Amino acid sequence: MGCACSSTSKEAKRQDRLEYVEAAKALSVAMASGDASVHDVHMDMTRPITDYYINSSHNTYLNGDQLTSSSTPLAVSRALQLGIRVVELDCYDDSASTVCVTHGGTLTSKAAFSDMVAAVKKSAFVASSYPVILTLENHCKAKGQDFIAETLRAQLGDALHVPTAGEAFSPAALEGKVVIRDKRREEGPDVKAYAAREEAGVSPTKSKQHRKSSKGELDETFSGLDRSAKDLVALGQKLAADDSGGKSEAVALGSGLAALIGVRNVKTKYDAAAAAFEPAAGGESGVDSTSWSESKVKTLAKGDNGPAAAAAIATWCDRGLARVYPAGHRVDSSNYDPSPCWAAGCQLVALNCQPTADDDALYLNHGKFLANGRCGYVLKPEYLRGANAAAFARGAVAQTLPARAALSVTVVGARGWTGGWGREKAPDVYCRVRVAGGPAQDVTNFKTPTVDNTLEPAWGATFKTPLAAPELAVVVFECWDDDSLTGDDFLGVAAVPLTEAARGGRLELPLLGTTLAFWRASFGKPLLTVELELKMAPDAADSMRCRRVATKSGASDPSLEGTA
Repeated sequence: MGCACSSTSKEAKRQDRLEYVEAAKALSVAMASGDASVHDVHMDMTRPITDYYINSSHNTYLNGDQLTSSSTPLAVSRALQLGIRVVELDCYDDSASTVCVTHGGTLTSKAAFSDMVAAVKKSAFVASSYPVILTLENHCKAKGQDFIAETLRAQLGDALHVPTAGEAFSPAALEGKVVIRDKRREEGPDVKAYAAREEAGVSPTKSKQHRKSSKGELDETFSGLDRSAKDLVALGQKLAADDSGGKSEAVALGSGLAALIGVRNVKTKYDAAAAAFEPAAGGESGVDSTSWSESKVKTLAKGDNGPAAAAAIATWCDRGLARVYPAGHRVDSSNYDPSPCWAAGCQLVALNCQPTADDDALYLNHGKFLANGRCGYVLKPEYLRGANAAAFARGAVAQTLPARAALSVTVVGARGWTGGWGREKAPDVYCRVRVAGGPAQDVTNFKTPTVDNTLEPAWGATFKTPLAAPELAVVVFECWDDDSLTGDDFLGVAAVPLTEAARGGRLELPLLGTTLAFWRASFGKPLLTVELELKMAPDAADSMRCRRVATKSGASDPSLEGTA
């Protein structure tokens, strides 16, 4: 218990010092290389919210794995300080009059819903002033839903967005607001009967089924801790159904919560014959959204029908928000590659943001949302908005997009470590580089040679690659100590959005730890020196200011035939 308390205290102090915010700010400043416009919000923020990628999280309230960790307000406030704009809370009736947040059917602890809302209020606009979307996986009956509504109104006050017909639904119009995302029960003859059953204390059938399955899942989880990982994966897959909204309770129209739902979560079904999702997105006020698992998106994108399905996803995302969440087998809070989802136009690509070792997907996400002044909203490129989106998504899955740019990356060197490796006097350092974030044909991996026994490795290593969608590309740099005996030691990460980082000259990027904050003092202040050259094809329409950087040999390379 003492260890847990100590860890909690350290995390609270880290947040009080705004370490996550300051680390992202330092990386953003370094990436800008003196260009102040990159450091600030510079994209058009008045477009419909469906035109933006939005920094999103999954089961935000957990501080570790998906089965046994703690539900804590500190996890929510950490995510918000990291720049997350979409926070997820799983809500359950805790007593006759209160609501708790927990991962139902697991051994994760409970936390008061009111404490979670207090964390949102405290940290919502520390990293960004743009809207926070609070997505509720709502398993509460009518009284619990009313408690949620009353708590939101009382604690958030004027910061709570209350939808009105015909309002503008853009990041600019919603600045400084917390927007509620939840399912809403459709109007029909059963609404009054539903309310009457709730008033009498009789649960709807779906809610009864959930409670029964939750008990069974809890028993299975408890016994499963001593069983195989395969059993735990099977449990995770069952729990993942909740994320899609399949077991959560729709909010009755007569409840106080229904009036607060600005983003309506609807269930969609893919019609393969029509190559379209039903129902189509659209509404009088607010915006529609839907939830798809990473497995569903991957399945749709496979085979001969993959390009058509990707086009359908992009078309749906023109008027609605698509949330993608991790598969049920990720009980360790690992993550999937968000790149294919971004390439299909999905806006809310939700990742587990609990710190885990070597989380390439989370590093990639952190780099993507350094763009546009770290505000958590990145405008999708024109080819992924409106009528253009379907054709791009189709080509991304088919991997038939034409090259529009050539990227050259030079890893110059690094310095600044004072600790963090094994017993050797100095580490044996290599740098791993990954270009991702867009279509599969743009993904490139590169590794420098290892420089032995040094605190200041010098590589001067260059690689080149063509890109079809440079606006989507993120470059992730990871430094490691090569240790064949005990396993390689992580020495830091820096991820940057290509089109903004490529505006400057030589960049000196601070390397962050696995928590995406600065390393502790004993580790030092490591810096990685890199050069990025992005050269657009002559006929590529683009407004970026590009530069030419000499290669190691000293000559500018005009070729678009990149090599990796």
